[in-house]
Amino acid sequence: MKLFKSKNTIKNSTFIGNRISEKTEFIISKDISKLELTEISHLLRESIATQTCINISIEKLKNLKIDFEFYFNNKSSEKYRELLRELILVHERNWDLNVKAYEKIKGKISSNFFALMLPEFIINKFKYYKPKKLEWNENSVNSFNAYMNDNRAGVTAAYNMIHSLKIATLNGTNIFYSINNVEYTIKTLKDFEDRILNSINCNKELKSMLEQEKN
Repeated sequence: MKLFKSKNTIKNSTFIGNRISEKTEFIISKDISKLELTEISHLLRESIATQTCINISIEKLKNLKIDFEFYFNNKSSEKYRELLRELILVHERNWDLNVKAYEKIKGKISSNFFALMLPEFIINKFKYYKPKKLEWNENSVNSFNAYMNDNRAGVTAAYNMIHSLKIATLNGTNIFYSINNVEYTIKTLKDFEDRILNSINCNKELKSMLEQEKN
């Protein structure tokens, strides 16, 4: 009997909300190795699994050599530049959570920003961005608890606080922990669980959400 290995898909590797289009469902259910650049661009544009898409983009672009010349407008360069434009346009918070990716993408296009045909102020906003330090302290815990005692939107915000920090940890971004006069640099998932998760009341719904986030 032949054993079939399950596909490596975005849907199986990260948390996805329920409200998505049929097109998005199709893309996130494809094997990651078979994703087209335009499909990744679509997900970035729709803010779907952004961190996962950033990391996939880096792998996809790593070995591609595209002529950035302004008038070189074949299909390959158009798809390539479309993806780079979408990466530059993602919310800055994504670079706080993934500093390594920011540096790689910035280095990839540092001398070719002109080819993306974006307004100068957008280029400069990305080019000179300084990723913010991630912190977890008493104020963070208080904010989490306040959100959890709010309406459903507040609870979602609380979940996103923790979810984003797990993503940052998976990305290799340090989190600076400071609670009860204990200072610590969170670098691993074990640190994340021991320090951050143990400082809050992590319910079943949040645990389920976190368990969906994989390397």
